[in-house]
Formats: sequence, C-alpha cells, structure tokens
Amino acid sequence: MPRPKLHNANILAEFQNLNYGNVPEQMNPIWLPVTEGQLPTWLNGTMYRVGGGRYKLGDLDHSGGGAAFTIRHAFDGLPYLYRFQFNSKDNTVRFNSRYLAKDFEKNLLASNGRGAVWFGESKNMSTWNRLKDFASRVDHLALRPKSSTPTSLSIGITATPNYPLPSSSSSSSTRLAMVTKSDFNGLQQVDHDSLEPQKIYTYRDYDKRLDGQLVAAHHHYDYDTKESINMTMNVGGKPTIQVFSINPQGKTTILASIQRGKDKHNTPVRSFYYHSFFTTKNYVVIPVYPMYYRNYGLDLLLNGSVLGGLEWEANTPTYFHIVDRHHGKGHVTTLLAPSFFAFHIINGRDYQDEHGNILFELDCAAYNGDMIYETHAFGDIIRASDYDRYVSLCKGKRKRKNNGIRIPPGHVTTFGDYRRYTLEWKNPHRTTTNTALATFETICTNFDFPRMNSAYCFKEHRYVYGCQVQPPTRERGERYTLVKVDVQQRVTKTFELESHHGYLCSEPIFVSAKDSDDEDDGVVLSLVNVFDNRGSQYDHCYLLVLDASSFTTIAKINIGAYIAPTFHGSYVDDASLETGSFN
Repeated sequence: MPRPKLHNANILAEFQNLNYGNVPEQMNPIWLPVTEGQLPTWLNGTMYRVGGGRYKLGDLDHSGGGAAFTIRHAFDGLPYLYRFQFNSKDNTVRFNSRYLAKDFEKNLLASNGRGAVWFGESKNMSTWNRLKDFASRVDHLALRPKSSTPTSLSIGITATPNYPLPSSSSSSSTRLAMVTKSDFNGLQQVDHDSLEPQKIYTYRDYDKRLDGQLVAAHHHYDYDTKESINMTMNVGGKPTIQVFSINPQGKTTILASIQRGKDKHNTPVRSFYYHSFFTTKNYVVIPVYPMYYRNYGLDLLLNGSVLGGLEWEANTPTYFHIVDRHHGKGHVTTLLAPSFFAFHIINGRDYQDEHGNILFELDCAAYNGDMIYETHAFGDIIRASDYDRYVSLCKGKRKRKNNGIRIPPGHVTTFGDYRRYTLEWKNPHRTTTNTALATFETICTNFDFPRMNSAYCFKEHRYVYGCQVQPPTRERGERYTLVKVDVQQRVTKTFELESHHGYLCSEPIFVSAKDSDDEDDGVVLSLVNVFDNRGSQYDHCYLLVLDASSFTTIAKINIGAYIAPTFHGSYVDDASLETGSFN
C-alpha cells in the first residue's frame, strides 16, 4: 500500500529553520568511555532524559522516500527517552535510547493527520477541512476514545523513575515504575532498563474523579511523606481543579476540588494553561495564571493546538489557591498577585510570623504571558553563519495570525526572571478575605530550567542551577549556557564553552555527593548539543559533568554525531530506589 500523501503546509516555515532532524535509536546498550576527565567515585546511578527526537515523519522503514510530515515546533517533536548509567570504577557510561511514539506516528500518517492535537503546530487548510478536523478531534477525545497501545500517544515532557502505579494495577509485582508524563492526562510506563514502552494509562486509573484532560507534567515529591502530588483540570464551561496525592502503594487522596476562588468575588475557575505548580511542607499552592483557553476550550478543539486556543489577559491577576495537605481542610484560601506566567517552579516554603500569619515564599522562573508565542523558536539555535539571514527574516515582518497563532513568532532572546513571590495569609484561623496583592523580588534575569539539591525542597535553599540564552552574533552562534545562582549573595556564575559554535545545554540535574551535608557538594549533569558553524553535518552531542561547587568541568562523554534535544530528566542512585531527583 502506498504511503499516504500528508502535506503540512506550515505558514511558519518561511520564518523558521528548525535545526532538528531525527535522532537515531540506540536500543542495544553500549558502553561509552569518558573522553575527558574522571567520574567521581560516588557517581554510580542512572540519569534519564526525555524530549522531542523525531521531526521528519513518514519514513519508518528508512526507504528513503522522504518525510510526509515535518514538525516545526520544538515542543511537538515525537519523544525519545535516553538512559545514562554511570560506572565510576571503569570510568564509563552505559547508554541506550528508545523512540516512544511509533504507533502514534503510524496512526497520524494513516489518518492524514486528522484529529491530532499539538502544542504549536498550525496547518493551512480550507474551512471545510478545518471542520472535518474538528469533528474528528471531538470524536477521538470526547465521544469515542480509542484504545491505546503502548506507543500510540506522544508523551515525552518529563521522565520519572519510581513513580507509584495505581493500587488497582495487577500488571506488575512492584508498586513503582518508570513513567513519562506530559501536560495532558496520560502516563506511559516503560521498562526502566530497556526503555521499551509497556502501557499507557491515565490518572483515572488511580481515582475515577481524576478525569480532567489537563495535568501538570511536573508533579511534586515529598521526601518525608513519600507522596507524589499533582492536579488535574477539565476544559469546559465549569472547570474543576482536582488536587491529589499518591502514596507509594498507589493509594490516592483527593486533597481539594476547586471550582471557585476564596477571594472577595468568589471568582469561578476558568480553564487555564499550566505546566507545574507549587508545593510546600503543609500546603499545595495552585497558581492560576491568566493564560486562559478561549471560548471554554472550543478554540483548542477547532485549531488543534494549545497555542491556537490560548489568550493572555495581562490585566487579570494571578490567583493562588491554597490547599491544606495534612488535615483534610481542602481549599483554605485564595491569594492574589500581579499577572505573570511560569513554566517551571523552583521551590516553595511556608512559615508563620510573630503575628500568627502564614507566609509563602515561592520561587519560579516568571514571564510576561506574551512570551508563550515565542516558544516556536525554543532551541532553534542560530549559527553564526546564519546570523545575517536571521536578522533579515525578522526585520520588518508584520504580525498576523494563523489558526489563532501569531506569526512570525519572535525568536527567544531571553528567558524569564528568577522571582521570589511572598504571599501573606493574614488571620488564617478567621474567615477574613485577603485582598492585598503579593509582592515579589527578582533574584536574577534571563533564567529558566531550574534545578536544585532535592534535599532542600520545601526548605530555605541557597543554590539553584539553570540555563540562560546568549543571542547570536556574526562571530559566535547562539548559546543556551549553564548558570549557578547563589540566592543569598545574589551572585550568578556562568559556565560557557570555549567555542564559536552555537550550542544548547539541557536543563542541569544536580546530584549530591554521597553522605555530604554541603548544599552544593556534588555534580551537575547536562546534555550538550553543539550546532557547528560549518553546517549540520558536523553537529554532535556529549554528556557534561560539572563540579557543582566550582562550576568547572569534571568529565565529558561523547554521545553521537547528531542533535538530541531534551526537556527534562531525573537521576536515581543505584544504591537506593528512594534517592535522586524526581521530575
């Protein structure tokens, strides 16, 4: 049977030159030598990373027939999962990878792309075809959900080892599993060693009340209580936020069901876009950013993309719904802050002042919500040799919309601000309404993809690691560099490669040195993608190990002659399934 002719006439193509292609699978593990330096003797664990790795679709059999469908938004690349197992004794790393969405790709091509939901893809089509696409999407998502094979969905934003399975699950003798997660209600269980996908399930399998279409890709893990915490929300006329926790045996507790704020107007919940949320020792803090789904989510269904269904209301405050974690009190209050948006949370802490008021110290990478449209160019590194072309394409282009998405998208020239929001809950034992807007201070600018020592979650912390954007010049390509922030001293230390090539350092993962009490005693792991100025045929990636304290190179491991972009990852120590950074 001939391959279907699926053409993605993406109007953004004129303004974008996505450097990503298809990453090769490495299903059979290989041992890679450390090409520079020496691994610390205590570094004997496994790092998982996940992200888009397939952008040219339709050539699964490698017949050379070319791509029938090209994905142009970095967030929509079909996911690969990568596994790096460190062996300090032999100074080697065991590496394997797996493509997670093979059936999704086959089904996408077989249906000519009809009914798919993307984050930012936008197709040009007639009104009639848009209506057929809309009907197919409603049929698939709402009326007749199809049964899922282990690779029939694209789930690849976060990778979490040791995630509790539903208590009703009988597919495994263990209650913990390796899963990948995304911003919609779906989890993909994979084998922790081979990375082979095993099944797809939803949070409804934990509790039937968790039936909202949306969920945070970033859950929270309490190292003291061993609970995993998350929230679901449905898109529609009367959305409900369900806040819940899961214990290691898979037992689920609904902490709160929220349909209205506890502000002076009892403001109804509206469907909004979220990627993460805050948790403290005693509370879950849900920030409702004014990044709303238009027309009760109908625009999302009509356009087939998250970006095409969102609107940013800059004059609407951000509502913080405060949920009790331990005493069954549910949703206890709602506090307000000036409008902002954050993909990623850094940390949350609650404490009581001398007057009995409860204060919340909430750290995140904050943006003006208009930045959501610039995500088209995330990671689309501009080489020095492409600088003049990049400037000419951006110059004088008038903004317009295609299926609700602004074009041309602005190129990402900076990340958000590292902000610390302080919320005050006055008279928490009374029913008074808190009306004052929260205050914030800026720790540093141009900062995102934060990670820290997980032993300091819900506590005062000093050090945070992340990424910054350094724009391109004619002499040097664009760079996503690594930074270390000293929160107490307000000092930022930057790690940059001695290179004129463009490069993308992935979100850094901190791993604490064994039996150490020093907050920054450990290593920082990052996957570095080099966009060679001579051309894509010279691109390559390697694993970088930094000393977390001095922020200098300890070791490098060459991975391959390709670009392997990833979003997030986790590390788990081989000595204990209960340690490591969870995401």
